[in-house]
Amino acid sequence: TLDIDNDQIIYRHRYNIGIATATPDGLIVPVIHDADAKSLLDIAREIGSLTEAARVRKVAVEQLRNGTFTITNFGSYGGWLGTPIIRPPEVGIAGFGRIREAVVPVDGQPAIRRVLPLVVATDHRLNDGEQSGGFMTTLTTFLSEPIRILGQL
Repeated sequence: TLDIDNDQIIYRHRYNIGIATATPDGLIVPVIHDADAKSLLDIAREIGSLTEAARVRKVAVEQLRNGTFTITNFGSYGGWLGTPIIRPPEVGIAGFGRIREAVVPVDGQPAIRRVLPLVVATDHRLNDGEQSGGFMTTLTTFLSEPIRILGQL
């Protein structure tokens, strides 16, 4: 994270993932703390409980703090592509659009495939294009081969 007031970079060494959640009163971003130490099932359950708590304005203040990266889904509103906005003091966010069918090359031939638009925004004061590109490569690999998320490959 970046502390602009104190001109300081803070290395948290934790994976605290914010989940952008639309509520009747606007966007709220509850945080899954230490996501890297949780199973995929535990994360899914926590997303469900945190987003529900946010929607009914029952999320605890501690559940909104210390995010290190946020995920947003503008596709749920019909948007194919969007520009996610970084939440200070975080320095990165991933945004997902609506899955749609598109003609793409497969072994040199046109084929119809489902395509998931993905945008990652990062603060270039801390991350350069090479780091962002490597992150995108890893992320798209996991999304295109989800069994890898489970550690099976």
